[in-house]
Amino acid sequence: YLRGQIQELSDYITKWSHETKLPIASLRLMNERNNDLILKKEMRLVIEQIQLLVNTMLMSSKLRNPENDIKIEKILISQVIKEAIKHHSYFLINDRFTINLKVENEYVYSDRRWLTYMLDQFITNSIKYKSNNPKLTFVVKQNEKKLTLIIEDNGIGISKEDVPYIFDRGFIGHNLRDGNYRSTGMGLYFVKEIAKKLEIRVLIDKNFNSGSRFILEFVDNAKYFLLDY
Repeated sequence: YLRGQIQELSDYITKWSHETKLPIASLRLMNERNNDLILKKEMRLVIEQIQLLVNTMLMSSKLRNPENDIKIEKILISQVIKEAIKHHSYFLINDRFTINLKVENEYVYSDRRWLTYMLDQFITNSIKYKSNNPKLTFVVKQNEKKLTLIIEDNGIGISKEDVPYIFDRGFIGHNLRDGNYRSTGMGLYFVKEIAKKLEIRVLIDKNFNSGSRFILEFVDNAKYFLLDY
């Protein structure tokens, strides 16, 4: 009975999330006719924030039962990174981020949508906890056994006492930009849960003192290379 209720709630959230696309699109069009440039920019910021929240709600509802929604395929990792960057392009441009892509033609075997969602969470955090002259860097390293993706920023970072708990559900930490941002504490928790399903090892470089550095290791990626033969 409880499983049925959870599925019903998940279906409702999915339907609701899709139905919000039209009013959000309408708000964008209405705002384009706004002659007050300052208000127009502020409205655009709010609209994009609403869109990100809706996307998060949709994917988090799917996370309750992701096994039925996972499709492992060969993915060009640079395309997934660029897709995640595009989702946040307004904020990255508005905050004048410098984006560094140290990626070539490496492939990974994973689910495109879930992997993109994971990267979305890292980029969102980089935007929320940015510093002056913000930078965001993606580095891919590969050998015979595994592929490693590093996501690095120069933001305010994560305090050492918070590191053991950042993937815990609801944990918000201490670095909240003087209270200007109210975190839900769910983003990295979702990352951890998705990583388990996709067989990705997620680490944080606790010795990195110039911002935040997360490491995604596709440790079981090699077994999928048999699909190519």
